[in-house]
Amino acid sequence: ANPDAIKNAIKDNGDNTYTVRFFQNGRAVNVTVDGDLAQSSLGKQRYGKSRTSNELWVGLMEKAYAQWKGGYDSIGNGGQSSDVTLAI
Repeated sequence: ANPDAIKNAIKDNGDNTYTVRFFQNGRAVNVTVDGDLAQSSLGKQRYGKSRTSNELWVGLMEKAYAQWKGGYDSIGNGGQSSDVTLAI
């Protein structure tokens, strides 16, 4: 409903790192991750630039959210999608 919420949440730091802004209890939480994303067995990025140059946002946000919440195991075993939506 609001694509600018995602666009404004990611800052390219210009050094292969990105700062992703989430919110917790109304306060901004910034998480910095590098641009190295998981790759498939074919050597392509899971969320690569297959259609447009804007598709890296999915992998970057997932990586930052996982880092913020304690790792992929912490976010990969269930939970509420509404928690993620509110954080964005």
